[in-house]
Amino acid sequence: MAGLSKAAGARHVTLSLLPPEMHLEIASWLSTPDLSSLSRTASFFHDILTPTLYRRALAYKVPKTGSSVLYWATCFRRASVIRILLEIGSDTFEEYDVKEALESAAEWGYLDVVENFLTRPSTLSASENGHFAFYLALTGGHMPVARYLCNAGADLRKLYCEELYVLHEVARNADMEALRFVLDIGVEIGEVNNLNQTALHIAAGIGHYQMVQFLLEKGADVSAIDSFGFTTLFHAASVDRRFKAPQPDSLTERAAIIKLLVACGVNMSASDANDLTVLHYVCEFGWTDMTQILIKAGADVSLRSGASRVTPLHCAVEGNQVDIVTELLSAHANPNVANDLGRIPLHLAVNGDNIAIADLLLSVSDTTYMDKHGWSTLHHAAVSGNVRVIDALLKKGDVISLPNGSDDEFTLHKLVRSRRVDLVEAFLEAGADMTLEEVQNLTAFDVAIETGQASVVDLFLYYGYDPSDIDGFSLPLHRAVSKGDEAIVSLLIDSGADVHSVNTRGMSALHLACIDGYEDIVDTLMEWDADPDLEDEDGWSPLMHALHNGYINIAELMIGELDDSILISLMQQAIELDSGDRILQSLIDLNPVIVSNRDSDGATLLHLAAAWDNAPAIRALVDEGADILAVDNKTRTPLHIAALSARPSAVQALLEAGHDPDIRDGKGKAPLHHAAAAKCLQSAMLLINHGANPVALDTTGLTPLHRIVLALILHPPASSFEDDDIPDFVCRLMDGFHIVKTLIQHGADPLDVGNVEYSAVQAAEVGSNMVLVDFIIQAYENAQYFQMIGDGVPKEMLVTWKLNEEEEEEEEEEEEEEDEYYEDDS
Repeated sequence: MAGLSKAAGARHVTLSLLPPEMHLEIASWLSTPDLSSLSRTASFFHDILTPTLYRRALAYKVPKTGSSVLYWATCFRRASVIRILLEIGSDTFEEYDVKEALESAAEWGYLDVVENFLTRPSTLSASENGHFAFYLALTGGHMPVARYLCNAGADLRKLYCEELYVLHEVARNADMEALRFVLDIGVEIGEVNNLNQTALHIAAGIGHYQMVQFLLEKGADVSAIDSFGFTTLFHAASVDRRFKAPQPDSLTERAAIIKLLVACGVNMSASDANDLTVLHYVCEFGWTDMTQILIKAGADVSLRSGASRVTPLHCAVEGNQVDIVTELLSAHANPNVANDLGRIPLHLAVNGDNIAIADLLLSVSDTTYMDKHGWSTLHHAAVSGNVRVIDALLKKGDVISLPNGSDDEFTLHKLVRSRRVDLVEAFLEAGADMTLEEVQNLTAFDVAIETGQASVVDLFLYYGYDPSDIDGFSLPLHRAVSKGDEAIVSLLIDSGADVHSVNTRGMSALHLACIDGYEDIVDTLMEWDADPDLEDEDGWSPLMHALHNGYINIAELMIGELDDSILISLMQQAIELDSGDRILQSLIDLNPVIVSNRDSDGATLLHLAAAWDNAPAIRALVDEGADILAVDNKTRTPLHIAALSARPSAVQALLEAGHDPDIRDGKGKAPLHHAAAAKCLQSAMLLINHGANPVALDTTGLTPLHRIVLALILHPPASSFEDDDIPDFVCRLMDGFHIVKTLIQHGADPLDVGNVEYSAVQAAEVGSNMVLVDFIIQAYENAQYFQMIGDGVPKEMLVTWKLNEEEEEEEEEEEEEEDEYYEDDS
């Protein structure tokens, strides 16, 4: 772009030296759309225009950032622009803007820009405003700028910030020149940062041998400890895993640093916050050179440290470091020192995948050493499936299974659960105890059954396990059936397991197979003559369990040709059970015609269901077409049986199925007669509500009211009952009185003699039950009163009737008072 002018002193300045954002603003101010054209043609304005433009720039702020034009010029290293702007209006800029530009120039190493800020009058003073710029130049590695600022009076000690540690920063930058310079100007070599680290910690941590050597020569403290408990030795070994792991090519230099620190007397036994030494860490990480240096310097190779009380050998095994294990054993590390769990390094090795380490330790360790759980090397090898170790230990005759005090499993149990058939066979061949039970009372044989390992079960049987032994709380055959494993069931039976043996609930293996519906197992058991009629402690046979759960195919296997007599017997059993409706339904599904069969008394299954108050069975039978009006040899229908047996649920089910509530038996008794005689209020109410005739006469001329009165007269006294039966006695008595009241309310006349020449009231009087007599009369009077109301009797007659009733009551009270008077007088 063309030159704009020559300012005082003939310094050439171009428009491009100003911020591009100012171009439009200047063009607008000059009222010309083409600033470049103006600069070429209006040369006679140059001497006036240039100072004006720069004075305009003094107040300019860069958009978005809000920085001054000085900062903009610093960013693009426009030293000439800065010089002119400071000459024209140094007093115009705020101190903050000038300091911002100066510190940025120092951080980026722009010495010419820094000089402009500090050589112009009325700008900045390095001794007052250049301290932070000095720090930025040092830590940025710009030594010319740093030296200039230092000579100009900048002083690091005057920084008002506790978080600026120049010595540590130049050390972290690996800047030897800056480090020497900082120490030369008086910064203390022992200065610590916020983590209590010295420059020596930093230099050792970055693996800078030359810097470590220089600091040690200058007197740095080799034993200094930071806030994490790390000495310089820990930093040199780079054990702090919060930072990036060192590159392999730096390990040699780090080993040299460790050697240098050891030579200067660093404490090799010092531990960090985890109570571990450097040797523990380098052994785990596999840093051979460092390990050799520490061992040669006399580090304790058998020292137990850390919360787990591990030795360096434990750490090497955990880190899978074969070379380190070799080094430690060569240095006579004790292989039989145990950690906090009582485990020696060999225990850890056989649990790992490194066979080489296990082989190294097998030859020098005590293989019979047991940890706190009582586990030897063989137990640990069995868990990990380390076949080579197991073979070696078995040849030595190591103990195979030992009890322990924890919830952990025995060796043989672990092997079975891990499905290591080869190892199980090796243990059995070596004579492992097959009868040991763990906490859950399971043997390893039980575990094999539980996990469905037929091949392992076969191994146990081959080595002499008795399949009829009770293991814990269950027989092996029962356990196999419960798992539904037909292959194992066959193995056990072929080896002598008793198919007739029962568990603590009286259940055989066939019971369990029928409960769970294992048809193939039922077939196998039946081939070995298992008993389908054997009853458990609840009286249920395997066949009933199969029917209850709807396993029709299994039922067919057990009852063959399905003889009708067997079916009827099963149906009768099902009806008598509280939850037998599912069994009944299964039997009906097998042969629906059987629902109409009768027993020797002429009773159908519906009669039996009524007698047992089994409403679900009644509904199932009715749904299959059972005749609800069928009569037995005594001409009684199922409803008669339900009523005389005081079975209200059955009464309701039969009435809902459409049974005639007034049907008569051979003696002319309706169901209501039977319900009344049985003193069953619920049955009586159901029958009346379904239209039963409350004044029906039987062949002897008795109504239901007669029947209930006679039943109450003949009701045994309370003295004939046991104490526990008194509540039932009271309930039945109260129900009887309620039936009397209900019948009278529904039209029964207690004064009607019927065909027997005595009324219900007279029957009560003959029975000397005056309470019942009074109750009947009172119920009858109340019924008459409410009947009169219902018939629309005039109010005056009701009042007169009521007054007469009250007069009679008053006369009775007067007579009672006279009787009491004469009794007192006498």
